Amino acid sequence: MTTWCAHCTHTLRTSRTRLFRPQCLIRSTSTVSLPLTTRPPAQPSSSRSITPKIPFTTGNDSVTSAEQRAFFATEDFPGDPSLSWDTAQPIIGIEPGRLVEVRRTDVSGIGLILGNVIVRGRRRLLLLRASGELWPVISADVQFVFPQSLLDPSVAERCWSPALIEAYGRDEDISTTEIEGMLIARREAVMVMRRIMRETEDMLNQLSTSKPGSVENVFKTFANEREQTSISIVSTAEYLLDEREGSIPPHGLAAYATQTMLMRKPEMFLADTMNMWSSGKFIMRSKEEYRRLVRVSKISLAETKEDRELLDAFVQKCQQAIDFSRSMSKGKTGEIELVEHDLPQWSEIDKDIISVLYLRLAERRSIQYSPARIISTSILRAIDRYPSEIIEEGLVLRFLCDIGVRSPWDILVSSRVLREQQQASIISSTQLQPSGDFLKGNELDSLREDFSDQTVYVIDEASAEELDDGISLQRIHNSEDVWVHVHIADPTKYIQPSDPAAIHASFQGSSLYDPSRSIPLFPLDIIKKELSLGAKVERNEGRQGVMTFSARITKKGDVLDMKVRLGWIKSPKVMTYSSVDQLLGDPTNHVIRPFDTLPSTSTTFQSPEVTQEDINNLKQLREIAITLRRVRLFRSGLDWSQPWANVNILSSLPPTPIDSFSYQTIPSQSRFYLNSPPLDYTIPSRGTSSWVVAEYMVLAGRLAARFCSSNDLPVLYRGMAIPDILPSSNSNQSQMTLDELLSRRDPENFLSTTKDVLASGLFMSTVTLSPIPLSHWALGISEKKGYLRVTSPLRRFDDMLVHWQIKSFLARKKGLGAIRLTEMEIKTLMMRSEMGQRRVKNASQDADIWWQVQAIERFRNGGSSSLRLSNTASSEITKLHKTSSQHDQNDLSVMRKREKMPCTEKTNSSNEGDEMGRNVMKEIGKQEEVIDLGNLEGTIMGHMSLTPDGIYTIPIYLPELGTTGFLDAGPKENIGIGETVKVRVSHTRSLPRAMVVCRLI
Repeated sequence: MTTWCAHCTHTLRTSRTRLFRPQCLIRSTSTVSLPLTTRPPAQPSSSRSITPKIPFTTGNDSVTSAEQRAFFATEDFPGDPSLSWDTAQPIIGIEPGRLVEVRRTDVSGIGLILGNVIVRGRRRLLLLRASGELWPVISADVQFVFPQSLLDPSVAERCWSPALIEAYGRDEDISTTEIEGMLIARREAVMVMRRIMRETEDMLNQLSTSKPGSVENVFKTFANEREQTSISIVSTAEYLLDEREGSIPPHGLAAYATQTMLMRKPEMFLADTMNMWSSGKFIMRSKEEYRRLVRVSKISLAETKEDRELLDAFVQKCQQAIDFSRSMSKGKTGEIELVEHDLPQWSEIDKDIISVLYLRLAERRSIQYSPARIISTSILRAIDRYPSEIIEEGLVLRFLCDIGVRSPWDILVSSRVLREQQQASIISSTQLQPSGDFLKGNELDSLREDFSDQTVYVIDEASAEELDDGISLQRIHNSEDVWVHVHIADPTKYIQPSDPAAIHASFQGSSLYDPSRSIPLFPLDIIKKELSLGAKVERNEGRQGVMTFSARITKKGDVLDMKVRLGWIKSPKVMTYSSVDQLLGDPTNHVIRPFDTLPSTSTTFQSPEVTQEDINNLKQLREIAITLRRVRLFRSGLDWSQPWANVNILSSLPPTPIDSFSYQTIPSQSRFYLNSPPLDYTIPSRGTSSWVVAEYMVLAGRLAARFCSSNDLPVLYRGMAIPDILPSSNSNQSQMTLDELLSRRDPENFLSTTKDVLASGLFMSTVTLSPIPLSHWALGISEKKGYLRVTSPLRRFDDMLVHWQIKSFLARKKGLGAIRLTEMEIKTLMMRSEMGQRRVKNASQDADIWWQVQAIERFRNGGSSSLRLSNTASSEITKLHKTSSQHDQNDLSVMRKREKMPCTEKTNSSNEGDEMGRNVMKEIGKQEEVIDLGNLEGTIMGHMSLTPDGIYTIPIYLPELGTTGFLDAGPKENIGIGETVKVRVSHTRSLPRAMVVCRLI
């Protein structure tokens, strides 16, 4: 059999010959392509998505191997799977035909990627394992990518057939003749995999004996005393093998064996959990953290008298604290009170143990087995206060609250985001030009056009503190055409790419909003003082610098001309969505309160003085937006949503650490609290002014793309291919085509209903980032001018990248000189920001659902099993379910800048709890109709899945509650996506991940 050297493609004639020639182990090789490359992605066709996708089922679970069951025993990602559509987007570098290693926790293996498939409505990579099994994995499971030359491409191509896989997915019989050639190719691929495994063990032996202490020696030599640092597998292999720098191929055998060796030492080395295959880096724990882990591990084993005494002392303190916590009354809804007690303080040893317990929660999705898992299990068993409970993440979280070191409302959302952000920063090695090479301050003020004589309208939520955008209207004499100017805040006037604030923002990605606290992209005091539109600035004669995107628009909605420039605005009129709707005579966006808890309260937002001219301007802006929207969405595009409940905390919460995982934030004294904060549970709708503003933000993004494309500026455009329509999981459900789905949109506003979108089997493509302009089907942008995000630079780092590039062009055009970011720097920063935004988005959703569950559970336990709604509220919920508008989780969320479910007067962005209650809107109607929690209507959102504990669940949307949940269903339930069912809430769960669980009635 002919095989090839994995590095140099040298032909090896015998099957027993090693796959890697010895001389190739230390030769340089080209690296596998990063997720973003300079070559443009394939353009979508008019009828299907970029990559082929085959509906696929995993088959009978009873015949899977123990290894496969262990690998898939955990969720792909923490959180609600129905909220993440893009967890396995196709990535260049791990395409079909590549040999890879996949890993989850302590289960790993080598496999061949056969193709992209869809399993239960989610993208997967179909992997051929060395055992011959087919595993549907996600891209984040891939930890190492072998060179393409390792396996003949023709062999990889013969290993699978889309037609046969599709037949297999439908459980159709396949004849032996049809699959004989495929099986021969698979056997050849499996032989290659098994030889890699054998040779890896040989290389591991060589690495472990090359230097005294081997891995321990690496840690001792390179680890920092107090801070985590990073180390690459290549540099580690070079150190252990005494090879010169650059001599070890990053995807060769020595690198793979080194990665395997470091994976086995999680007490010292932490793998890059999201991009291991491309970064090839590990985080080294600090020596201080390592000693703490070793020390606490010894204490948990209690093998010596000293360790037993230390463990007994900690256990006794914990038992006293838990007993005290359980003896406290539950209190009531009201101001939070700190409870006095005389419990002993936590010693430094106690804090060491507590910090390791926190580590169990910090390393919740690890591709290694966290040493904190064994330690926490041993310690909680010794405490003996949870005898019948399984010791898992939720119990550890509750235990830390029971002993008074974690407050009940600190669900560690900000802590996780900060930790992941810090680790991403450690892994990164991007170097930018020094700050002095970039423009700053007032250097470009001479280029600014003064719009001070125009009235600029800044329309947002009443609680918004980061006001990014404003709109002004300029009529043209003797013409029906008008100029519409979209003015965007200009933080890049003061912040440069290599400034510490910018680097921090690049890793965070976007502002984090959670009912208990918000974490802005930049410090709020800076935003309020200078950057937010409408801020009371003292310099520049009270004017604020902006970047303005202007379009000359005809009565028919055509854009005849455009301009992009720097500008000045002065004293804009800051207004709320609801106030603008009232001025225009449009139906006011309603807020539904399913729980009858609050008296009628009006918002305290101070609206500016409004003249008749303002009303006329706003009405004309509305009409122009309606025309633009109709033109944009006439042939394509999708706008829909489910109203999403907001929970506003109406009293101050005692402060909690922004990073509870830090050893320095562990308290020396337990803290216990009495009472629960009052909550305002609302289901807001979306008024006309909301989508009017959103339409102008889309317009600005289109203008920015045209400007950058015309002037060859290095940016990454956002595009989305035409979605697929998947076959229905319910044989009784009729199949809808994409054209039929579009034809069912509301002819006035082009909105689709939630039911239509879900029932259609629509499978949205992921957003594509490209250095050349792309069409964006979901936004209805079909021309090749492209689309960029530019309208939220105070809340989203991506937008700042485009601002910097535009400024560099404007400066050069005027002969001022400026250094622009290179295409590679843009790609690196964009990918970094995208990862940060994903972390923030998931954390925000986790927090939202947790507080929703607290409110629901509070009323379930309050002596009543029903929700009290008015007749008006009940009908409005149905109306919201049909017509409220929201874009998908990828790029459609541009229609509201917070990348969350749409809302009108959301009041949870403030960092002070008592300020959150000031924006409560008037209650709708009187208490007349009762809707029982045991008789709710729900819409099926996704496919059935099997949880790690063996329960079949289906994601469901509950419009009366404005939230999602899971339907506890049997394996034979035949319910199609988009179907409406009657359910009852059987129970809720707060920890480790909040959820509402329902049953059919």
